[in-house]
Amino acid sequence: MYITSSQGTKIAYHKISGKSPGIIFFGGFMSDMKGTKATYLGGVCQRLGQTYVRFDYSGHGASSGKFEEGSIGS
Repeated sequence: MYITSSQGTKIAYHKISGKSPGIIFFGGFMSDMKGTKATYLGGVCQRLGQTYVRFDYSGHGASSGKFEEGSIGS
């Protein structure tokens, strides 16, 4: 699934619906939502029935944009 940022970048994400409070995985530098930590945590949340969201930053994984053009402000 995708959402579109105010700059027009398509941000890829995956959501497991469940109980609150939800868990959001913020990947590290050059990491994406298909990495081992993100997918392992998704499996744990699914077994526990917990809401879980993982996503790819702009220029990473399945999101659009170029990594070199990204910044904290964007």
